Amino acid sequence: MLQPEDEWKEIQIRFVKEGLDFEALKPEDRLLHVWRWLVDAESNLKNSRRMLDKLHEQQNEEIEEMESYMGHIRDMAVKRADSLQFETVELRAQVDTVTKLLANTKLQPGSLDHQITQLLTEKSKLEEELDILKKLKVSTNSNGVNGDGEMLNEIIKVSSEKEVLRRQLTEMTDRVEVLEKATRQIELDNERLAFKESKHCCGPI
Repeated sequence: MLQPEDEWKEIQIRFVKEGLDFEALKPEDRLLHVWRWLVDAESNLKNSRRMLDKLHEQQNEEIEEMESYMGHIRDMAVKRADSLQFETVELRAQVDTVTKLLANTKLQPGSLDHQITQLLTEKSKLEEELDILKKLKVSTNSNGVNGDGEMLNEIIKVSSEKEVLRRQLTEMTDRVEVLEKATRQIELDNERLAFKESKHCCGPI
């Protein structure tokens, strides 16, 4: 605690800092300056308190806004998590469906292109053979030659079988194309879902 002598020295030092000659001033002038300093100090204190109150109010508003925003983010995160879970279930069901279809047709997803090419090649060969058989039948009839009845019946039988096989190959080709499209779509969906899940897990909540 400062002694009276020390306090008096502090007052003199303050006058010097303010550019005033302490010894030259009258006692009432000294008192007037001290009063002005006191009024200024009180005014500064009030202004500081007002600024502090305003900062506290602004801080509270920002905290409330942040809490509201975080609540909104949490709600969105919960809804998105439910949506991702639903999409995952749907995609798993699609994968199971296509897997069963591929198993039923004895095809594997990685060999679809090869299977399609093979089926189309066999289809072309059968169409060429059918065309030859049809020309042979027309040529025989146009020349008025009956030929061997059994051979003609065999030709007709083979033609019918080839036609059935051609239709079956066409149906299988169409089915393979559908399966191939479904597989590509599922791969794209899986990639999109993996991206969504990685973004959901690594992003802020």
